[in-house]
Amino acid sequence: MKHCLSILVLVLALLVGAVYYTNDPFIDALGKPMIIKNADVRTYLAKHALKGPLSKHPEFKDFPLKGVYMFTNLGSVGWADFSHLQNWDSSAGTFDWAMTSLVVQSGLARAYAALMAIPTIAMALMPGGFTLRLFRALNYSNRFEWPSGGMRDGERAKVTASMAGGSYEFDFEGKMGFTQWFIQRDGGRMYERDTTWLGDYMQFHDYKLLRLVDESGTIDEEHFRMFMKKIGGQDLYYLDPLLFPKNN
Repeated sequence: MKHCLSILVLVLALLVGAVYYTNDPFIDALGKPMIIKNADVRTYLAKHALKGPLSKHPEFKDFPLKGVYMFTNLGSVGWADFSHLQNWDSSAGTFDWAMTSLVVQSGLARAYAALMAIPTIAMALMPGGFTLRLFRALNYSNRFEWPSGGMRDGERAKVTASMAGGSYEFDFEGKMGFTQWFIQRDGGRMYERDTTWLGDYMQFHDYKLLRLVDESGTIDEEHFRMFMKKIGGQDLYYLDPLLFPKNN
């Protein structure tokens, strides 16, 4: 029994070591670390937010989801800039979200980390560099099906996941009984991301996205304070070079 416990402790220690060993920042093509310094977060949002490839789409003014949103209840995941969403089909109301376009904090969340439920509590134990590497390894992305008439508070869009190159039509999470929802709150100042099991029978997990920057470029000061509390003095990591094209 003691030998089994020793082996278990060793395995856990190796896993923890592997997580933190792979938590270094990413390096760009010029050999520079892909970091947003803590002191530069506001400057970054003012200078680089809302300028992703989708912002150049000829129909971007009609795109239904704009702004930069911070995450709560999802561990070290920092924010998403929705101008980096992809494959918008305006006639079908669909667009894709590659999780490698996220910005993460360098360590663990200092506040608003997770709910006491699987899998969000597991996310709270993973530092940002590892989390982003995990998303890259899984090739994990989501497809949104936005209602044709737009959304009002309490209404929801369906989200389908893809992993390891699988098609959205395969819907691997749906085959396990899960359905993902993106629910509007507070006039779009907040969105709730729910996963339910067997229709609406049981909520599996839930996290929230709070608007940091609106579509006009205005920073939401309340949410900005929450974000800075969440990262607690840490720097931010990113992987997609388009998030910081000049790296300055």
